[in-house]
Amino acid sequence: MKVRERDLPGYRELIAAGIMEPDGEEFKFTEDGWARREELISEAEDRIERERFDPPDASNLSESARERDGDWYVGRLMEVPGVFSQGESLDKLRENIQEAYELMVTQDRTAAPPIAERQDVEVEV
Repeated sequence: MKVRERDLPGYRELIAAGIMEPDGEEFKFTEDGWARREELISEAEDRIERERFDPPDASNLSESARERDGDWYVGRLMEVPGVFSQGESLDKLRENIQEAYELMVTQDRTAAPPIAERQDVEVEV
């Protein structure tokens, strides 16, 4: 399978780290990379889990992410649907959006009842 152009920077990082090497138009693990694959995967999974609760940076809200509503600023975190808030100043808005994000990712949610069924639906727009 040919490597996509958009994936090349990632492969270059893996080559620089000694994990992979070019093999014609494809890439393969180095001996060391193959021997350490479980350790590397575990490290990556740990990093992803730690970063899962680090909210996207709300310190630089774009014009499209915030509006003025009377005396209040209202805004949303563009990267995460459903995270929105308000504040009397832009600083307070940023702080409130950060808090809203943290609440969204840390709250306990009850699971669907066992009798719930999944149904795939196609929608044309």
